[in-house]
Amino acid sequence: MGLTRGYAKHPQLERFRRTSDPVLYIGTYLYYVYLEGRRRGYDFNLGKIVRYDPGLPRVPVTSGQVRYEFQHLLDKLRARDPARYEALKGEAEVKVHPLFYVVEGDVEPWERVKASG
Repeated sequence: MGLTRGYAKHPQLERFRRTSDPVLYIGTYLYYVYLEGRRRGYDFNLGKIVRYDPGLPRVPVTSGQVRYEFQHLLDKLRARDPARYEALKGEAEVKVHPLFYVVEGDVEPWERVKASG
């Protein structure tokens, strides 16, 4: 997809492959990452994003997938950033990326589920 050479087979790309224009949707996803990076003081190169459109229809993501990904993040933070882990572990509602909206459902079938640590 697009000009990337790495992670082209990553299972989470399946959510973008299901859209009408995967490259545009991935670009839009990255555009929002760019905006958040700027807000945090990072200097990302917007020119590397081939195409994006903040007006795209949002993509559904299941509640089970959101919970799984959040737990995966917490597992990483426990070791890498204990203070951030402590700040986030009690969150009742996970805010999802602006390109997504949450629908009820289980972990996606394409996810490579690992036991939580």
